[in-house]
Amino acid sequence: MIIDVSPEGLGEDSLVRVVAARLAVQAYAPRTWADLCLLAQERTRPPRELHVVGWSALVERRPKDAAGLLDLVEAVQEVRPGTVATFGDDLSGVTVLIELDEVEGEDDLHRLLKRELGFPDFYGRNWAAFWDTATGLVEMPGALRFTGWAGFAERLPEDARTLRSLLSDLADHGRDRGGALRPAVSYE
Repeated sequence: MIIDVSPEGLGEDSLVRVVAARLAVQAYAPRTWADLCLLAQERTRPPRELHVVGWSALVERRPKDAAGLLDLVEAVQEVRPGTVATFGDDLSGVTVLIELDEVEGEDDLHRLLKRELGFPDFYGRNWAAFWDTATGLVEMPGALRFTGWAGFAERLPEDARTLRSLLSDLADHGRDRGGALRPAVSYE
């Protein structure tokens, strides 16, 4: 799960509210980091990965929020040992894990992609919106690792073909300055 805490990604919003939305616990309207930590621990499936982007600016401009975010990571790691957390200013060296085992339909898939890739709330949950968002609205990670791909491809063959084709096109579109394809993608 990508959480963008850069000033451009946050604006004037409360970081607690932004992170609550990313964790899908915003319905409970947490107002403090302590509230959010408790809610995150009560989630049935806390995230396996948390990738924080814009960390340096957050530490410099909003140190209390940076401390709260670290507390949140610790709270998640208590209930899901092995949770990986990265803190950086970009996603070039980050691999995002996307678990497809529970995806039963196209809407499930787009909800999962939105959550794990940090797509905005207004993401349209269709393939045109995926392309527009991935190529212009968010920074994509250096790599994507899909697990449960074989079962997903059996359940939703057309969506699997479409996603694979778009990711191939996205890698070509996103060549970084060194000529490497980004994101690199693995299907397990």
